[in-house]
Amino acid sequence: QGDAMSSVYYPVFDSYNDDGDDDDNDTPKTVVAVLVAVINWATYFEDILPYNTNGVVVVLENSCDGPFTYEINGPEVLYLGKGDLHDSSYNHLGLSDSFAKLFSAAGINTDQHQDELQLNQDQCLYSIRVYPSKNMEEDHITNTPLIFTFCVGLVFFFTAIIFVLYDRLVERRQRLVMNRAVQSTAIVSSLFPAAVRDKLIESAATDTTNKKLSKFLNAEGNADADDFLGINEKPIADFFPHCTVLFADIAGFTAWSSSREPAQVFILLQTVYQAFDAIAKKYKVFKVETIGDSYVAVTGLPDPQAKHAILMARFAQDCMEKMAELVKRLEVSLGPDTGELTMRFGMHSGPVTAGVLRGDRARFQLFGDTVNTAARMESTGIRNRIQASQSTVDLLIEFGKNHWVRKREDVVEIKGKGVMTTYWLTPRSRNTTSIGSSGNDQANDVNQGRRIAPASSASAMAAKSFSSKMEKQERLIEWNAQVLLSHLRKVIAHRNDLGLKSVDAAEHLVYEAPSNKIVLDEVKEVIQLPKFDAKCMSSVSAASSVEISEDAMSQLRNYVSIIASMYHDNSFHNFEHASHVCMSVDKFLKRISSPDIDLAGCKDAQQIASQLHDYTNGITSDPLTLLAVVFSALIHDCNHKGVSNMQLIQEDALLGKKYHNKSVAEQNSVDLAWELLMKPDFGELRRAMFGTKSEMIRFRQVVVNVVLATDIFDKELNDLRKNRWNKVFADSAPSGEDTTNSKATIVIEHIIQASDVAHTMQHWHIYRKWNERLFHEMYTAYRQGRMAKDPSTFWVQGELGFFD
Repeated sequence: QGDAMSSVYYPVFDSYNDDGDDDDNDTPKTVVAVLVAVINWATYFEDILPYNTNGVVVVLENSCDGPFTYEINGPEVLYLGKGDLHDSSYNHLGLSDSFAKLFSAAGINTDQHQDELQLNQDQCLYSIRVYPSKNMEEDHITNTPLIFTFCVGLVFFFTAIIFVLYDRLVERRQRLVMNRAVQSTAIVSSLFPAAVRDKLIESAATDTTNKKLSKFLNAEGNADADDFLGINEKPIADFFPHCTVLFADIAGFTAWSSSREPAQVFILLQTVYQAFDAIAKKYKVFKVETIGDSYVAVTGLPDPQAKHAILMARFAQDCMEKMAELVKRLEVSLGPDTGELTMRFGMHSGPVTAGVLRGDRARFQLFGDTVNTAARMESTGIRNRIQASQSTVDLLIEFGKNHWVRKREDVVEIKGKGVMTTYWLTPRSRNTTSIGSSGNDQANDVNQGRRIAPASSASAMAAKSFSSKMEKQERLIEWNAQVLLSHLRKVIAHRNDLGLKSVDAAEHLVYEAPSNKIVLDEVKEVIQLPKFDAKCMSSVSAASSVEISEDAMSQLRNYVSIIASMYHDNSFHNFEHASHVCMSVDKFLKRISSPDIDLAGCKDAQQIASQLHDYTNGITSDPLTLLAVVFSALIHDCNHKGVSNMQLIQEDALLGKKYHNKSVAEQNSVDLAWELLMKPDFGELRRAMFGTKSEMIRFRQVVVNVVLATDIFDKELNDLRKNRWNKVFADSAPSGEDTTNSKATIVIEHIIQASDVAHTMQHWHIYRKWNERLFHEMYTAYRQGRMAKDPSTFWVQGELGFFD
C-alpha cells in the first residue's frame, strides 16, 4: 500500500572466533552470506491498543524517505498515506521520540557498521510522533463527569435549601411565638395597668391552670375545687383615693348606626377609639373599656398623678377636637349625617376601687360612687361639651385652671344624688368667666384679648356657618360620587363579562326626547330588563379591579357637584336629603343583591346566580338598572322650589304648561339632569356608563319611571301602579317574562318611594330630624304666602294619615 518499509541486513560468517578479549588478536572471519529482512512498520502497530480505543494517529518519519501517517483503532491499523497527515489542531497534545534514543539506551552505536560487510550505505534514522484525532476526542469526551458533578451539587444544594428552610421555619415559628407573646402582652397591657398585668403574669407562672385542674380532679374535698374556681385566690384589687373618671358617648350614634351596615359601624368606632387611645397614651390616661359607643377612662391609677383632673380635662378636649376632625373625614366614605356626630363627656373626681374580675374573660373594672357619678355627668350632658362635677372643678381651681370652668345655668338631677351643680369645661381657653356667673356664651367670648362686637360676632358666625355648610356639601358630593362610581364599576365589569365594548363614540351617545313629548309620556307600565346570562355572574367580584379613566371619574364628580348646586337651600328638599335618599336606595339594593334566602341546595355559582336572578325578578343581574336607580335618587329633587306641584304651577305657569300641569317638579328634575348629562363636557362619563345608545335609552327609561314614582300625589300615576299591582300579584296572574318584568318595575319604584320617606321608618331621632325640617319648609312657605294652610293645624292628622 506504499507504507513505510525498512530493510535489515545482517552478515553470516564462516566461523565464530571470539575469545572474549577486547584485543585485536581474533582470527579473521569471512562473510559467506547476508541475512536480509524487510520490515512493514504497520505490523508493529497492530494489537498494541485495547478495543474501543480509536483515533490514535502515528506519524512515522525517517531521515531518508520522510513521514508516513497511520491511524490506530484498537488492534487494527489504518495507513493514511505518505506525509504528515495529522490534524494540526492537536499539535499541543502530541508526543514524539526517536529510535536513536532507544539504541543509545540499549548501548548500540548507530554510527558504526560491520566492517567485514563493507556495505558503505548511510543509515536511515527513524522517529515517531503520536497525536490524538477528532475520533478519539469524540470517543473520550463525555457528559458523565458533569452529570455526576451536577447531581452531587444538586444534592448539596437541596440539602442546603432544606437546612435554610428549616432554619427559616424555626425562626418564623419563634417570631410567631414572640409576636403572639408581644400581642398578648399588648392586649393584657391595654386591658390592665402595668402593675396589675405583672401580678397576673406572676400568678399564672406560680400556679398554672393545668396544675389547678389536676388538683381539682384528684381532690376529695371542696377546698381544691374552690381553688380551681378562684374562690380562695387572692384578689388583685386596690383602693385609689385620688382619681378622675371620664365617660364619653357619641351623641347621635344610635340613630346614625340604625341606617348603616355593620361594617360601617365598626369602621367608625374603630377609627374614633383608636385615635382616642393614641391621645390617652399621650396624657398617660388609662382606658378602662369601651361599651358600645361609650368610652371609659381614668387617671390617677395605678400610679398616683397629682394633676389627674387636669390630664383628664385635656384628654377630653383633645378627643372632642379629634372627633370633629374624624367624622368630617369619614363622611366621604360612611355617608350623610356622619359629620354631625359629636361627643358628650362627663367627669368626676374621687376615690375608686379597681381590680381584676376573674373568670373566662378577666377584666379590669372600676367600682365606687365616683364611677357612677361620672356616668351621670355624661348622660346629663350635651353634645360637644365636657361636664364636670364640683369635686373635679375644685381640683382644677386648685391648680389655677379657673379660666377653664363655667358654671352650668340649670341644675342637674342626678339619680341617687339629687340636685347637683355642674360645670362646663373648656381646657386651654382663656375665657375669664367667673364660676358663679351665668349668661350666654357669646357675651364671654374673647378674641385675642378683646371682646368681640355683637355685629362682628354675628358676621363671623354667619361666615363660619356658610363655610361649614359648604364643607359638608363637598363631603356629600364626594360620597355620592363614590357610590355612583362603585355601581359604574359593576356596569363595566358586567359589560366585560358579556364581551361587549363601547362601540359608539361620545358624540353619538346623545339622546333628546321628541319635542312633542314630555317626560310623563315616557313612563311605561313595564320596564324590560335583560335576560339572565351566566357569563355575568362574576361581574360583582371583579368590579373592584375595573379601571376607569381619570377623565370619566373627574367628569362624574363634576356632574354630581353641578347637580348639588341645582338644589335650593330648602329645609327638607335639599342636597343633603337627596344624599340620604341615595344612601337608603343603596342599602335597599344591597339587601336585594344579598337576600336572606336559602341557597344550600345550589351546587355551583351559576346556579346561585340563576336563583338570585329569579328571586329578585332579574334586578340583581343588571347593574345598569341598579346604577339608574341610584342616579335617580340623586337627581329626583334637583331645582325643587320647596313647594307642592300645585303651588309651583301657580307660581310658574309656563313650567306648568310645559309639563301639562302634572308632576311638574319631577319632570323638571329629569329634564335638567338629563340635559346636563348630554353635554359634551360629560362625553367620557357617558362612554363609561353606556356601551351603546340602546343601553343609554334603557337607562333613561328606568330613570323616568323611578323619578316619576316619587310623585305619590298624582292620581293617574297611582291608579296605573295599583292596576299593575293587582294584575301582577293576583292569583290568576300569568307567569312569564312580562310578569317578571312587571314585578321588577314595581320593586324598583317601591324602592325609591320607600327611600324618599325612609326617615319615617328609621330611628326616632332621624324621623324627628327630617320631619321637623319638612314642617319648617312648609311653614316657611305658608308664611311667605306660598301655601294655603298653616301646616301646624293639620300636621298630626296628616302624619297619621300618611302612615295609614
